[in-house]
Amino acid sequence: MPRTEQSPAPGSTTRPDALNLVGVTKRLGRNEVLQGVDLRVGAGEIVALLGASGSGKTTLLRLVAGMLTPDSGQLTIGGRESAHLPPEARRLGFVFQDYALWPHLSAREHLTLVMGRAGAAQKARADTLLTTVGLAGLEVARPAQLSGGQRQRVALARALAVEPELILLDEPYSALDPVLRETLRGEVAALLRAEGRAALHVTHDPDEAMTVADRIIVLGGGKVLDDGPPERVYHSPATLGAARALGRLNELSAQVRGGEVSLGDWRAPAALPDGAAMVTVRWEHARAVRSHGAALQATFERDASMRGVTLSRFRLLDGPVVVAQRTTSYEPGEVVGLELAGVGVFSLEQSQPSTLWSVP
Repeated sequence: MPRTEQSPAPGSTTRPDALNLVGVTKRLGRNEVLQGVDLRVGAGEIVALLGASGSGKTTLLRLVAGMLTPDSGQLTIGGRESAHLPPEARRLGFVFQDYALWPHLSAREHLTLVMGRAGAAQKARADTLLTTVGLAGLEVARPAQLSGGQRQRVALARALAVEPELILLDEPYSALDPVLRETLRGEVAALLRAEGRAALHVTHDPDEAMTVADRIIVLGGGKVLDDGPPERVYHSPATLGAARALGRLNELSAQVRGGEVSLGDWRAPAALPDGAAMVTVRWEHARAVRSHGAALQATFERDASMRGVTLSRFRLLDGPVVVAQRTTSYEPGEVVGLELAGVGVFSLEQSQPSTLWSVP
């Protein structure tokens, strides 16, 4: 079973959870898309739901939104049973990847429309929200007059205008260019925290999940693979599927015999059953050294610069490729040693990890 770490968000102890799913299942046709999912979003907490295509995250989002009903299990929003409530009765805010704005409405009118009235008080609150999201002076602008980032800010302000129990963000930045995406996701997360709003942020982007979330839930094959703070899930994932979901991962096939894992001449203790295993290490936790006596030896192939961080591609002498840091320059084909830290070993005989040692 994956680890779950579900401490309440600061200041949320007197408020009910924004969202709670217990044992939720959903079958679509012959496919059991969700299999006994437990998921919690505390009051004021931002939770990233991370998963690849086909993991079940879209179905889960539709269940929360009221577009589908679970086959079994409990679904509460703000402490109220909501599995069979219509979408409009759930007090949810929505931010979609395609903005879902009406071309004939101004930024202000998008907000007053969901408020139910367009009186002076509603217009004043709409203008305050637009200022809060950085759109002061654009209250009467229509979508065609706004940039992609500004349209997404209108969508966020509209979600806040309904004073929701929970905001659902469905891949909200995927239509934006990468530079704007990085800027806007940080701003939106800061704004949600300042407003004290809980959010379920659905994404397939590990960097986005790490940047915005108080907690990451990894979904795969309709099951929760891990649940915890971003740094813990990244550095010490509970399952191999969770390790893969965060990316930047070297995977090396190994064997466990008599409580020891071996990878060529490299060995370490591992409290796992005998059989096939997978040794995992993040790219930044593998380091090349000039040591021909190292247990792991590889040949240098080439460098790859990633906006100020240089990582290098090495090939182990028995074939597999490893991406690692280097501290000095190498010539292509030069033999070097590899040192590993923060290693995980996952038995392929059972879904339980064994972390050999932590990152210093």
